[in-house]
Amino acid sequence: MTQTVRSADSPAQPATFATLYRIGAVAALVTVAITVVQIVAGILWPPPDFAPTAAAATNILEMAQADPTLTFVRLDGLMVLDYLLLLVVYVALYAALRRFDPSLMALGTALALAAITLYLAVNPAATMLALAGRYAATDATASGVVPAAQAVLANFQGTAFLVHYVVMGIAGMLVSLVMLRSAVFSRATAIAGIAQGAMMLVPVTFGMVGLLFALGSLVPFIVWFVLVARRLHRLAAEPAV
Repeated sequence: MTQTVRSADSPAQPATFATLYRIGAVAALVTVAITVVQIVAGILWPPPDFAPTAAAATNILEMAQADPTLTFVRLDGLMVLDYLLLLVVYVALYAALRRFDPSLMALGTALALAAITLYLAVNPAATMLALAGRYAATDATASGVVPAAQAVLANFQGTAFLVHYVVMGIAGMLVSLVMLRSAVFSRATAIAGIAQGAMMLVPVTFGMVGLLFALGSLVPFIVWFVLVARRLHRLAAEPAV
């Protein structure tokens, strides 16, 4: 009887991860959808001034009182869900690629987790809405709501955000390098991930150059995640090794 032997580069994956791949594929597509919605929202309702000044903080607090939902969107509130979904995608990618380079995949996934944690800690959306509730109910100066809001804005532009941004780019590059050396994902998928990660090495807080790189990185990011979603979906349907 002839036994079929699969090479080490065979893209077929253990059936035990099929559910994870399906969830990861959906998470990747939802991430792309949220990103597109955030882009459109940013065009229709430009983000407010994030400078940690009393005037900017007061403006956001009053804006949150008038329209909490829109304020949540304008303060990147949707990105909280986006980053949680990113974690799911990275776990699915780890499962798909771990046997090709366990070290790089462990490092890339760990860095992504660290970056996601940092971002969730500094995202200002929910915190500013909570402060807006106190701003409406109390005297802002006496209660320290405005200074607290200033601190939130400063934190959103501080060390944690800067580190998260660069580390997230490095994580994407590491995972994409493993993709490039495996037969699981296409070369185009890997290149899109490397391009997106490389552009994140210039933080968005670095003036106009940072802004241009941030906007430019959205194109390879969307391409990367669409291709990743498609491949994860197919992996879920493949037979066990």
